Amino acid sequence: MHQSLKAIRIGGIVCMVGSVGEVNAEDLSAVTTKDIFRSLATVRCIGVGNRQSFLEMNKIIEGKNIKPVLDKTVFNFGDLKAAYQYMVRIPHMQLFFTDPGRKIRAI
Repeated sequence: MHQSLKAIRIGGIVCMVGSVGEVNAEDLSAVTTKDIFRSLATVRCIGVGNRQSFLEMNKIIEGKNIKPVLDKTVFNFGDLKAAYQYMVRIPHMQLFFTDPGRKIRAI
């Protein structure tokens, strides 16, 4: 956390997503209220459920062979404007992702 607050741009957002194992008390004690105020950062905590629920969810996803729905339309990275215009026209479109080949695909 201390490292994140030092690295974040002024006014940035630091998200603490769940916790893996126990929280390191030494890390948290190194962060002071003054550190947060100096960074002008927003600190958000995001709860994510427990490990057992995650494992059960994954077992169901695998057992039912659930796959994400991918749009077949692929844009070159240089066509970002057209990709966003496409996303606006398709109401169920939620996000884009890029692959290492610099292509943009809608999900």
